[in-house]
Amino acid sequence: MGTRPNRWYISLEAAKRDFLTIDPDTTSQDTRIKDLIRDVSRWLEEQCRTWWTPVTATRLYDHPGDTSRLNLDQWLLSISTFTTNNGAQAITSSDYLLHQVLYEATYNEKPYNVIVMRGDVPDLLYTDTRKQANSVAGVWGYCNDTVGTGVTVLNDPLAVDGTSLTVQTGKLETGQMLLIESEQVFVSGIVEGDPNDAVTIERAQNGTTAAAHAADTAISQYAPPADLVAACGMTVARMYHRGATKWTDTVGSPDAGLMYFKELLPEARTIIERYRRDFGHVLDGGNRERWFAGRRA
Repeated sequence: MGTRPNRWYISLEAAKRDFLTIDPDTTSQDTRIKDLIRDVSRWLEEQCRTWWTPVTATRLYDHPGDTSRLNLDQWLLSISTFTTNNGAQAITSSDYLLHQVLYEATYNEKPYNVIVMRGDVPDLLYTDTRKQANSVAGVWGYCNDTVGTGVTVLNDPLAVDGTSLTVQTGKLETGQMLLIESEQVFVSGIVEGDPNDAVTIERAQNGTTAAAHAADTAISQYAPPADLVAACGMTVARMYHRGATKWTDTVGSPDAGLMYFKELLPEARTIIERYRRDFGHVLDGGNRERWFAGRRA
């Protein structure tokens, strides 16, 4: 088993403030809440088979039966390198089109899940084996939206092996994924101060590369969709409160009424279903390939 990735879909402070009604300055339960956020975030990724913080990686695919298209098992945001014929032949960006195919095909919406070869270029190939004949290097995930944090690399430059930032007080939160130039940086801890906070960071996240960053370099923050953040926060709160009741299914009394905790909150379930994708495909009555979203058929 590898190290669990640092992809949190709600910050520690936001979970306490917005879903647990715990004063963010109260730290006695921080370790438990952090573990819950990490575990729920990973669970959301597994349920929806995607990431909401982009991952730079190379994914390998067997040679498909249809040599003019490659169906992907993960949402794709952009391609840096695409090869076929077990790495022997590079495919340039002018040789293919990217599709998002669910109920209908579109060239205009990210993320993508199909690569289609143009009609006037060679098909996807293999020589000795179909296994891992195609390689796609790029940025993967559902989205890569960022927002400004209003802070920069203060004072001294951030060295390639630096593990801390000094930023204005109250601007960053624990669990955020930052973008500094092309490097992703995870906020693992914050010591508040006045006028600046000391922020502990983990470098080179999600396939990016650590680099030196000059003073005054702008710092952005990855921003998963707001409803996904809410689903993460609701589920963290549900798990936290169920643990507080020693994992009983109900809490309360006959006089005051009973509150049930066992089932996933309907609001969270609705949000999760929106993002859940099955990258399998079926044939409809006309024997045309049809991709589908939502629950497995």
